[in-house]
Amino acid sequence: MSDPIETFFDGLGRRGYEPLLQHTVGSIQFEVLDGGTTDKWWVGIDRGRVKVRRTDAPADTVVRQERQTMVDVILGRRNAMTAFLRGDAGYSGPGETVVVFRRLWPDRSQVPAAREASYAAAGR
Repeated sequence: MSDPIETFFDGLGRRGYEPLLQHTVGSIQFEVLDGGTTDKWWVGIDRGRVKVRRTDAPADTVVRQERQTMVDVILGRRNAMTAFLRGDAGYSGPGETVVVFRRLWPDRSQVPAAREASYAAAGR
């Protein structure tokens, strides 16, 4: 079974150019908390060109959340902005970068129906 977080960031890095971010310049450090460890991914955006590194690097904005919250957002089970509003995710630095980046998160309409049905059956 592949890790949804690694799959998401690997796919994002392979995109190279993302038209939805053509007017964006900035960087985000994602800190994913998992028990006593913190995994970090750095995402740089330069007028639509996206670079991803699994490293701790300086960034304009730092997003911090529990692993399960991030998995749920990636799989479309939760809305990223709702996670921020409920305090399940936090950030420091300019919020504009987070708002723009949200365009890259999947929404429930992008989750295959079979997977969605299995989530519903599991009570999620």
